[in-house]
Amino acid sequence: MVVFHPPSGDTHLLNPFAAEVLQYLQKQPADLDEIAAYVAGSEGSGHRDADEDVLRQLEKLVSDFDQLGLIEPSHETE
Repeated sequence: MVVFHPPSGDTHLLNPFAAEVLQYLQKQPADLDEIAAYVAGSEGSGHRDADEDVLRQLEKLVSDFDQLGLIEPSHETE
């Protein structure tokens, strides 16, 4: 998936995993637990059921998305 970020003029090529997470976040705000549950395929499973490597990937991915300006914090999930 290719994503264009109009404010910066940057274009980003996302792998399928990153694209799926970004598409999920475009639909609704979510915290890391909710994203992990979505990726695991069962809402509400949270960190307990997510593989440690997947959690690290998600944390890095969300941080990267934030630094690139593709996502922003939401007060709805706090």
